[in-house]
Amino acid sequence: MTKHYLIILISLWVFPVTGQGLTINDSTTPATAEVDGNLRVNGDFYLENPGEVTNLDNAKLLVQSTSNDIMKYDIDVSKYGPINYSQYIFQNVNSAGLMSYDTKIPVSKYVVTVQGFYFTQANYDENILLRSTVANDRIEGYTVRAYVDTASGASFPTWHFQAFGTDSTFRTPAGAVTNANIFLNVFIFRRGFVIKDQGDVTVDMNNNEINNAATLPGFFVIYN
Repeated sequence: MTKHYLIILISLWVFPVTGQGLTINDSTTPATAEVDGNLRVNGDFYLENPGEVTNLDNAKLLVQSTSNDIMKYDIDVSKYGPINYSQYIFQNVNSAGLMSYDTKIPVSKYVVTVQGFYFTQANYDENILLRSTVANDRIEGYTVRAYVDTASGASFPTWHFQAFGTDSTFRTPAGAVTNANIFLNVFIFRRGFVIKDQGDVTVDMNNNEINNAATLPGFFVIYN
């Protein structure tokens, strides 16, 4: 598996030098050396004061390959980015909604989240309602989520989508049952790149409206 390091690539690497050539760990030498080409380092390598990046338009990431080579990460030729965005458009969905859609995206490699959504009628008319099938005076909730399907017992679980109203159907403003188009704005994060799974946070509210969750490991609050 490729190991990734979030290091912004700079085109000028600078080290102290003396009249005899390149030196390391010497803060007294007044000159610098520009390395324009390949650089080989045996052992640990640190960028102590690389300077500030003021323009990210042409910035690249450095990644380490399985052969321990340091290379520029080019998102244009990569199969995936650190953060990936896509809009899923489900056309002519049954009036009951989207109950399960298998994205085929493996849970072991990616984290999938639904960041936004909206519905239209099948003809793209945005005047659409969710009406309860239990009683006309009831306002039901709804579910829109990306989830891991554990019920199927798959050896390699994948991410699924749901988008439906609880005990409801999609209706036109006149009350007629209608099929729907469902739009999901989805972010897909590569595990082990910019995502660190912090686990679930379970809070017993004890019938209260306000409570505080335990701080996640590595996170803290700074009070001014």
